[in-house]
Amino acid sequence: MTTKSYQDLMEVIRDRRTSRAFDPSFEIPQEHY
Repeated sequence: MTTKSYQDLMEVIRDRRTSRAFDPSFEIPQEHY
């Protein structure tokens, strides 16, 4: 895995966590952590 793709993955996870924080009904499967 390249550093670039790793950073992109972190961005996606961060965005999902933010979405979940603002929308409790937004489900995130445990494997995303």
